[in-house]
Amino acid sequence: MASRALAAARAADAPSWAAEEYRIAGQHLDQAQAAQARHDYDVAAQMARESAADSELATAKARLGKARDAVARLTRENANLDSDLSHSATPELQP
Repeated sequence: MASRALAAARAADAPSWAAEEYRIAGQHLDQAQAAQARHDYDVAAQMARESAADSELATAKARLGKARDAVARLTRENANLDSDLSHSATPELQP
């Protein structure tokens, strides 16, 4: 589960948008795997849960960052369109 969550975070471009959370998720996954290798299954399970939670946070932050960028881009495009429309509007004819 933790590996899949980390892969989903990577697919959401979390390394770029939520680098710290993604890094911590990877560290927790490494710790879970090391604990499992030592047969310390309680610690392995806890670290896997933390990794999954960190991965989900990284995914959410990446999606939020992308959404904010899209909103900013659309806001700029709308402002440009408004400007273009106001410059190209024909003045009303006066009698």
